[in-house]
Amino acid sequence: MPECCWENSAFLAIVELGPPAVPYMIEQVREHGRTYGGALGRITKWRYHVDREEPVTGDYVWHVREFPEIRKDTGPPDYRVVVIHWWDHGRRQTPAKFEEAYREWMALLRKGEVRNRPLWREEVVYYPESVARRKVNTPLGDAYEAMRDLGIDVLPLIVEKLRAGEFSLLPLLAELTDGWAFNGAVAGVPLDAEAQFAIGWWERNKDKWLLPPPEGMGKDWYLQKPEETKADAPDEKKGENKGAGARKDEKAEPKPGAQDTKKQPAPQPEKPK
Repeated sequence: MPECCWENSAFLAIVELGPPAVPYMIEQVREHGRTYGGALGRITKWRYHVDREEPVTGDYVWHVREFPEIRKDTGPPDYRVVVIHWWDHGRRQTPAKFEEAYREWMALLRKGEVRNRPLWREEVVYYPESVARRKVNTPLGDAYEAMRDLGIDVLPLIVEKLRAGEFSLLPLLAELTDGWAFNGAVAGVPLDAEAQFAIGWWERNKDKWLLPPPEGMGKDWYLQKPEETKADAPDEKKGENKGAGARKDEKAEPKPGAQDTKKQPAPQPEKPK
């Protein structure tokens, strides 16, 4: 079978270098304008999307959906500009974007079993002289792709979900690692056993998959979130932080005459007869 496009031995050799080569490749993009024919995307699994705005007046404008500030009116923005922006700035948003997509994913899953919630459906499009088929995402597929397109930076976040007992992300882990997370796993085992196998694989191999943190951030940057959130947690009450040991059903308003914030025993009002 003949090789075509970028699927040649040189391209595949670059891809085989894997995540450890990414910082060097980024510098080559920055300093010499190299693109590596899409090898960066193949390694990092990070993807971006370009939308074309319909003009009200004048010409079309293309912008990057993930970074709306990157715009161009003569065609899609330069790949190299987008990649450098992602590396220098966009990656910092990865944990928040992953959590947002994950919450949407879990909300949709709660409406039905995974097997009854396909990620996409096929549409038939009729043209005057031909018929075409195309894949159209379902809302669940949109949430899945929103997590997937963040790339291998979300691998440690997926593993944290597995540790917490959320197994619906196992297929995403398999896709982002090209199946390596389950290489050697026994087929047909329960999901919790499958998750434990994947967690063990990650602990043994994470140093080969983790990209360097964004500049100025620590090695556990992906866990540094403004607040810990879970997709299946109830909405928290608005207002001030509750004191230590406060129960959710306690009144937020202080009792008249209270001298401190400690919970004090108070006489119960008489029930009306």
